[in-house]
Amino acid sequence: MRKMTMMCMAALLLMAVSCKKEKANEEYTGEGFRATTESHTGEGDSKTQLLDNLSVTWCDGDIIKVFSSTDSDGKKFSAASAGTIADFNPVDAVTDAFFTPSYTAFYPESAVRGTNQIYLDGTQHYTMTDGVLTFASGENPMAAKSDSKVLPFKNLCGILKFQLYSASECKVKSLCVTSLKSGEQLWGTGTVTFDGTNATLGTLTGGSESITLDCGEGVDLSTSEGTPTEFMFVIPDGALSEGFTVTVTDTNDKTWSKTTTANNMITKSKIKAMPKLAVTTHTPVSPSEVTVTASCSNENIYTLGGSVTVPEGIHTCEFGLVYSATIAEPTLDNGTKVEAGTDTFSDTKTFTADITGLTVGTTYHVRAYAMIDGVTYSTGVKDIVGGNPMPPLSSSWTNGKSPKQFSVSATEKVYFSQGNLQYIGSVATPYWKFAEHQFDYLGNNGQGSDSKTADRDLFGWGTSGYHQGYDSYNVNYQPWATSTSMVDEDYNYYGYGPSTWAFPEGPSGMTPSPGIISGSYYDWGVNCAISNGGNQAGKWRTLTMEEWSYLIETRTDGSGKLLYGEGKVGSCIPGLIILPDDWKWEGDVESFEANWKPGETDWPNVYSYSEWAKMEAAGAVFLPIAGGRTGTSLNFVGADGNYWSSSPCSNIRHAYYLYFNGGCVKPQHTNDRYFGFSVRLVSEN
Repeated sequence: MRKMTMMCMAALLLMAVSCKKEKANEEYTGEGFRATTESHTGEGDSKTQLLDNLSVTWCDGDIIKVFSSTDSDGKKFSAASAGTIADFNPVDAVTDAFFTPSYTAFYPESAVRGTNQIYLDGTQHYTMTDGVLTFASGENPMAAKSDSKVLPFKNLCGILKFQLYSASECKVKSLCVTSLKSGEQLWGTGTVTFDGTNATLGTLTGGSESITLDCGEGVDLSTSEGTPTEFMFVIPDGALSEGFTVTVTDTNDKTWSKTTTANNMITKSKIKAMPKLAVTTHTPVSPSEVTVTASCSNENIYTLGGSVTVPEGIHTCEFGLVYSATIAEPTLDNGTKVEAGTDTFSDTKTFTADITGLTVGTTYHVRAYAMIDGVTYSTGVKDIVGGNPMPPLSSSWTNGKSPKQFSVSATEKVYFSQGNLQYIGSVATPYWKFAEHQFDYLGNNGQGSDSKTADRDLFGWGTSGYHQGYDSYNVNYQPWATSTSMVDEDYNYYGYGPSTWAFPEGPSGMTPSPGIISGSYYDWGVNCAISNGGNQAGKWRTLTMEEWSYLIETRTDGSGKLLYGEGKVGSCIPGLIILPDDWKWEGDVESFEANWKPGETDWPNVYSYSEWAKMEAAGAVFLPIAGGRTGTSLNFVGADGNYWSSSPCSNIRHAYYLYFNGGCVKPQHTNDRYFGFSVRLVSEN
């Protein structure tokens, strides 16, 4: 089997990890490789020079793939020796018929994708051999065309060199170069064409605009500007004419980046050396300081925050978030940017920004960024999942019931339900349920309509849907009742029960009917099977006016402090916080004691979702400000809390309810029975 004697062309990169550069002329600082001399005076005689005296050599085990004019499948050949000229022996079984004039050859063989196609990988590898910077095997693609067995290989790419240093300790994990030219791919598959023996790589496809240099366990940056640490990328010929961004990631996953919009077009067989760059190891945004909470709207919105600390002196700083569902470590170049603001300051700046419109169930990768004096810093990545970001109900609440009791009279104690009562009418079989969280309320989501198919958590008084067979004038007993006409106000929200008419006459022209009175009704808990509250009628009930009053105004702890206070959950949802009888500021809630304001209004007691989860597990109850409904109009959602009692007034139009807003808490308020208010049920066992 014949040998093929080959010599490397004026290579940009070393052929393999084991290859060495001669160290002559190391002081050279000019631009690039002068790979122009390729003389072929006879078989086996091919010469390539690198910066005059520095040669690139073939390495033992290098494999090329050669195609001939009579063999379009190609054959593999392996280097049998190392040096500027190397013999290549066939790996495949080769017959003499293969050795016919007109050959095309490619290095490395593993990158060949067809008779004239070659693949550039998106990840390159930092390699140092015997103290000399080189490249991993196969990362410098080459091609050759010849009518003899001497193959004059030509480079297809050029080199982009960085010279980095840091004033303090910094160990580089990776570098990433991203082209600023839209659609300009730095890796992928390209077609090689030949003009004589000169080889050209066409536009790449199937890759991306970013290419990464993997530094393995890390490369320590020089702390001296005079002797910076060098890093080199293999870049396709003609790329980067519109500039690029380089991002340096250290072994602590902190990043630094620099962008240039200048023309830095790469020329094959030459080095494009960038100016020396100082990498700032100070990271102004700390990953531990990035937080995630839900927004106040109870929707698929996340509020994320960070803290920016600038270096000494006053700096103008832009800060915000960047996220992506597909890129594990998003940057400003490839992620969705949410700018939080720009400010000039000299110390620390905290900020928040909302991310909206996320797909439920999809994981998003989020990081905070800060841009100071043209340099971008970013945090590590935090993952969030689209959907409801709020925590689940505490596991200490079983079967929809609070773990602790609350006195509602001198002799009676009750348990609260896990959330406000809801009627789900938008399904084939409507049902009743408790809200999943204590702080949930439906708000203005269509429940203002009188449609039977609307979900709702604001109900007219006595609208539990229970009619008990009486032919009453109380026609508004269903949960969707919204009537506001005077006749309906006066007579159709009476309530009903096994008694006699309480007034001398009924509506004009009508005869009073047995069983219809102004002060009796079967309430929601008595009448309704609640799906996540035991799913059996009669397990729950509504507090009376006297019980609401005792709960709020009479109960105290051992030191005489009232056991309620207005506050916010999730740092944003206002409501009334009620503590159980045996409340103790100890364990997981001990640290919140100093902030507790008993009996006070204006929402002074503020807890994050994680803090509230601990309060709730210890038995604390929260009544959110769900507003109210007048007929089909919703009012004061997010401003007022209105919770029905089971107690009617002597005025046939009114009933008692608990009312609170930012300025007061009144458990003996009255209003028209047709108003839609919240319902929070209790259980006695």
